[in-house]
Amino acid sequence: MAVNALAFLLTLPMADGAEDRYARAVRAVDLAAETWPEARVSAQAVDAVPAAMRWQVEDLEGVPQGAPGEDELDGLVREVGAAVQAHPVWRFGYRSAEPSLWTAFTSLWTHGGWFHLLGNLLFAYLLGMVVEDLWGRARFAGLYVAAGLAGVVGWHLLGGAGEVPMVGASGAIMGLMGAFLVTQPRAKMTVGYV
Repeated sequence: MAVNALAFLLTLPMADGAEDRYARAVRAVDLAAETWPEARVSAQAVDAVPAAMRWQVEDLEGVPQGAPGEDELDGLVREVGAAVQAHPVWRFGYRSAEPSLWTAFTSLWTHGGWFHLLGNLLFAYLLGMVVEDLWGRARFAGLYVAAGLAGVVGWHLLGGAGEVPMVGASGAIMGLMGAFLVTQPRAKMTVGYV
């Protein structure tokens, strides 16, 4: 739980900066497209934007014809791509289109926002303390990482989402749920009342 919270807090300024940078870049592209309606963006500039986010700039793509503003527009579209790729979800999230062991591991501790983090921490707390008490810290940590990586592999094998990054501890939490169910089949847990 502490590693998840610490990773989120350490990457929060990076996420905020990337989101601000992205918003500014998209506004600049929109303004430039209005200023130079005849300008077309090169395919190379559009390719600099991750596929999942290209919808922001695809309508500007075409073969540049030397219209005013085309070089500027190309640079602004590349900035949109750079801003997206600077976000922790894109830097540390696992993408099926570009699989790597590093992002498979880092995606386990990267979260998409406060509610995503808090939801995972709630279940990690409720289930993890029981499983950790029964199995010990080392075996618990091994289960957490193995279940998280199994979740990444399962997501990848089922098709994933290509360019869209997968982040979060959900695979690891599912492993904790399985371990809790196997070790405490008759346990009842009350989370809250309505």
